Amino acid sequence: MPGVTPCGYTRSLVSDYRSTTNLFKRRLSSVRSIGEISSAGRSLSPRAGGVTNLLFAVLGGIMLMAGLVLVLRGTNQRDTRYYVTTFRLVEAKHGQIVREVPRELFRGREFSQFLQVIPTLIVNGTPFFTAKILDPQSGDEMMSLRNLTQESINSLQVVGQLVYCKYCGQRNDAKTMRCSQCGASL
Repeated sequence: MPGVTPCGYTRSLVSDYRSTTNLFKRRLSSVRSIGEISSAGRSLSPRAGGVTNLLFAVLGGIMLMAGLVLVLRGTNQRDTRYYVTTFRLVEAKHGQIVREVPRELFRGREFSQFLQVIPTLIVNGTPFFTAKILDPQSGDEMMSLRNLTQESINSLQVVGQLVYCKYCGQRNDAKTMRCSQCGASL
């Protein structure tokens, strides 16, 4: 470009840098404490900066507490186990029974009357479900089984179709009234 030399362009950048540096040095020369250094480049007063820092500290504390609650809920969920026994459905946490539902409530009932299956997530190609056990008479939720695989859902579907003998443990069809092995009343 005619009339513009690289030296003139470089000189203007250097002079801009020097004037900016001198302005910042003048601002810092009037600073008397370290607390004022952080606000020397800003137009905020030290009190407004303190309020902002306090606000961020409170928000950080709230987020930390929420994170801890979520982590603890996750570990509690991992310690939950579900069992389908011959006479009941059991939910246990840390080895202690939390809830139990007798299987005889579901005897001879259709699967759709007492079990609601909801797909929740897929991990590494494996689908997981939440199964809600409903009271066959009222329709209220009796138990919620979380993070179940398809195999677990299949075993729950059999609950209303099979009855176990209280005396010998023989598996019988739900429609029969007597045990096929010992003849006891079901």
